[in-house]
Amino acid sequence: MFKDSSKTSISRILKNKKKIEPPKICITEETLLKFKAYVDSCEKEIGWLAFVRKEEDGTYLIYDTILPKQEVTSVTTELTESGLQEVGEEVLQNRFDEFENIRCWCHSHVNMQVY
Repeated sequence: MFKDSSKTSISRILKNKKKIEPPKICITEETLLKFKAYVDSCEKEIGWLAFVRKEEDGTYLIYDTILPKQEVTSVTTELTESGLQEVGEEVLQNRFDEFENIRCWCHSHVNMQVY
């Protein structure tokens, strides 16, 4: 697409970058409490998936979450293939209309700072 992608800047791709506004992202209180429960229940890194929908006003709402089986260490998390398959099967069977709303992956950073 670009002759020399190492020299491609966002201003070259987006001609009028001043008009670009960051998306507004909200999360329901219940979902945020689930996120907190995941983090509080695991002394290691942990990851999860979240359901997101775009509201009429353009806001992205994180409205639910699902915790797949995974392999964790003190600093990493890897969602397992079988864990993702189970999530897919569960959502397709019980929440078919929401399958395409699994649009977010989150992880805890345990007790480490974010860089």
